[in-house]
Amino acid sequence: LSFLAFVLVGFQGWIGSKVVSSNLAHWMVTIHMLVALVIVGLLIYTITRSQVFEVTVQNGDTTLHGTMIVLMILTTIQVISGTQVREAIDTIAMKSGETNRSNWVQMILNDDIGESGVIRDSLNFLFHRSFSLLFLVFTVLMVRKFRKSFERNSILYKMGLVSLILIAVQILSGKVLDTMGFPRYVQSLHLFTGSLIAGNYLFITIVLFSKTRYITSKN
Repeated sequence: LSFLAFVLVGFQGWIGSKVVSSNLAHWMVTIHMLVALVIVGLLIYTITRSQVFEVTVQNGDTTLHGTMIVLMILTTIQVISGTQVREAIDTIAMKSGETNRSNWVQMILNDDIGESGVIRDSLNFLFHRSFSLLFLVFTVLMVRKFRKSFERNSILYKMGLVSLILIAVQILSGKVLDTMGFPRYVQSLHLFTGSLIAGNYLFITIVLFSKTRYITSKN
């Protein structure tokens, strides 16, 4: 797996060059981001599997795995929609310039994107913005399940709380971008936090599926 990650790093560099040479062609940024997350996932999996530890599920909740599968699906959907929003923003930035940041959101929602396709981008923007609330609901559900299933000092419970904090930061930064003219530093924070959320969920999923042990209740 480490060698596969090494090979993907080279592939990622090639994809990066294509992103630049294609002038941010449609889907290239999305592919670039997804490959990066695959690399992160492989490294997290390799490191986690090499560690010797075990997490005990206290209450025998068999729905934990299903909850994380759903969350990983939601994460993938949100990442893809987010990178599509990023592509639309890049197109607008090239057309209108950095000085026109305060109008970027309205330009996505209006017929001002041109070749990117206003219907796809406007609907995707609205979807990405609204979908974050569903993401938050499932994260709260996950933390509640973890609170009942694991000890307070458990790595999974702690990472669940970290996920909740990151989601809150992500939603807040998204709101700032939406209403305050896409500040450059907040845009970077939003992208960075999104990557941390995806990585954290990958870690939780890997630990949950490979390092947990169920115990039976004492009579």
